Parts: sequence; structure tokens; C-alpha cells
Amino acid sequence: MINDLFISLVSSDEDLETIIFLKNKEDNEITNLNISEEQTMNSVFELIEDYKPIFWIAKLKEVPVGYAMAREKNNNLESLGVFTLAEYRRRGIASQLKQEQINYAKEKEYKQIYTGVAKDNKASIELQLKFGFQQYLSSRSPTRYVLNL
Repeated sequence: MINDLFISLVSSDEDLETIIFLKNKEDNEITNLNISEEQTMNSVFELIEDYKPIFWIAKLKEVPVGYAMAREKNNNLESLGVFTLAEYRRRGIASQLKQEQINYAKEKEYKQIYTGVAKDNKASIELQLKFGFQQYLSSRSPTRYVLNL
């Protein structure tokens, strides 16, 4: 656990701006393109409209370093992702964000938390397995991981 790491649910427009900033970093890293913050803002607003997601922000000494996103679906929680800025990886931040998702699901008395993970995303697969998620065998892509609560 990292000292000075604070994780909170998004509760303000300022928090939403931080999510857009972090999501833009993630989108640019994944695509190797130069996606504008305006494009990312539009995609975040589409996510909000379509999925009504829950966002968590991780801040280290007030600096945003990562986020997690999930949505409530059929008395379960679907994790839509966990992201940590590259320069802050391998410090346990993603683990703490994942734990926040699990805690939230338990508080809401959901039956499961699940997520889809691309087969080549080794870091995310390791994260799911670390928390006891089981791979759900199917031909679906991405591969689904499930944690019964």
C-alpha cells in the first residue's frame, strides 16, 4: 500500500475533468495516436449516457495517477477498466483501485463482479487473478473474468 494515495468516487465536475484527462492519457497510450482531450471528453460523455458508470480516482499527494470505472448491471458490477499512468505503475495503485471496486460491489450486496480482458493484456489478467477472479471459459473476446462475492 502506498502512503499518501487517496481513492475517491467521482463526485464533482472537477473530478470528471480529471477522469477525462486520465482517459485521454489511456486512449493515446493504447492507440498510439494523438487523440484530443475534446474527443476523449465526447467519448466519456457517451459512456456516461450509455452506461451510467461509476468512476474512482486515485491521487498521490493530490496528483491524479489513475482511475477505475464500472457499471451496475443485473445485480452485478461490471468493471469497465482500471488505468494507472505509466510512470506510476508497479506501485500497487491498480490493486487499490480494483479493491475499491470489490468493496463497492460488496457494500451494494452484488452477486458478482466481472470484467472483460484482452488476451494480450497480461497486467490486467494478473490483476484479476490476484484478487481471485476466475476465467470464464467461452469463445468471447475479450476473455471474461468473474469474482463471486
